[in-house]
Amino acid sequence: MYVDKKTGKLILDYNDRAIIQALMKNAKAPARILYALMTNVKSKKQAYQSRLQQLKNLGVIKKRTIVVDPKFFGYQYKAILFVKLRKQEDTDVFIDTMRVLTPVRRCELVKGEYDYVIHVLVRNKEDYSSFLDYMIGLEMFARFQSYDVSEEVIDKDQFPLY
Repeated sequence: MYVDKKTGKLILDYNDRAIIQALMKNAKAPARILYALMTNVKSKKQAYQSRLQQLKNLGVIKKRTIVVDPKFFGYQYKAILFVKLRKQEDTDVFIDTMRVLTPVRRCELVKGEYDYVIHVLVRNKEDYSSFLDYMIGLEMFARFQSYDVSEEVIDKDQFPLY
């Protein structure tokens, strides 16, 4: 891996991409399997550890984690909420509020009719109704629209590295 001097862009080689792809498939992949992915290097273990640390330091790898099925813990109800802020000056307060609300799993700034898309996960429809009441009480929205998620059709954490 190196930084292109002209563009300032990080360039990843085959070994970097192989490590990342393997970790995307299985964050807890055994080290021996990850070492085996390394090509054209003398000390695979040392090269792997060095590259992994570099990828972490550069922010390419944000975290290694497991994915838990929320249904196992009783979280059965998902919804998506589109919101338009009343005033753009409310942005910082809105974001800070979304960060601390347990039901908010993801919040994304979007372009278009609405300002943000909020992904919500709660145990049931009653909990979601309480969440919506709380959101309405914030009085910072010009409008919002709510959609129940009836089925998660595709959920990908991986993407191609080319």
